[in-house]
Amino acid sequence: MKPINWKLLFDHYKGKWVALKSDEKTVVASGNNAKVVYEQAIKKGVKIPTLFKVPTASVPFVG
Repeated sequence: MKPINWKLLFDHYKGKWVALKSDEKTVVASGNNAKVVYEQAIKKGVKIPTLFKVPTASVPFVG
């Protein structure tokens, strides 16, 4: 499995909820409310979107 660079997510969606396609790279919806973002992704045809709250601060993580 290749690591995913989510720096662009941080740069563009800091503090927001994002819904990703199964590739975990393609953002299909974003906003301040997780339920609304989820519903928008479903309406766009994503059967099981991955929801992710983008942090407001960039903190190193290894794990």
